[in-house]
Amino acid sequence: PAYGYLMDGYPFAVSEPLEKYTNYDPDLAQELLAEAGYPKGKNFPSVTFSYPADTGAIDGLTVGSVVQALSAGWNSVLFGGNSTLLLEELDTSTFYSKMEKQPETEIEMGFVSYGMDYFDASNMLSVYKAGGRHDWDNAQYDNLLAQGAAEFNKAKRQEIYTEAQVLQTSQAPAVFIFHGLD
Repeated sequence: PAYGYLMDGYPFAVSEPLEKYTNYDPDLAQELLAEAGYPKGKNFPSVTFSYPADTGAIDGLTVGSVVQALSAGWNSVLFGGNSTLLLEELDTSTFYSKMEKQPETEIEMGFVSYGMDYFDASNMLSVYKAGGRHDWDNAQYDNLLAQGAAEFNKAKRQEIYTEAQVLQTSQAPAVFIFHGLD
């Protein structure tokens, strides 16, 4: 399971401080839905859950299976079995062009997998910097990433990247589901 964006064993990854933001708590989810005016998910608007036919890192059959399982689980647990999350498989280039559309993405909800370019937290965490692939914009997060990239002291760098990961996970610009193993 993924408690945050970086998997255990990745440089500067943490799990323990993120677990409180990513625990499975259907009762709390129902409580929050009710507070938002959707008791037991009633009248929650349909959301299109788009995914690419092939991510490159994960084959299309696996992507489709994961997205179907997530959708079925969320529809069952959150929305009382109603098909609120509507699946949309797109060819890969269409998916990514819609996701990266500026000034705002055209994907309501999507599934994306990532791999690294180089083995450092600055590489993976920078995917969520303002102006990047996703429309989350948090100046504090961007500042932490800049500090972490410039820091040479390993202990200080760990502190900075831990703070960035806690901020990212608590703000939930994404739901981190699992880390694949090659």
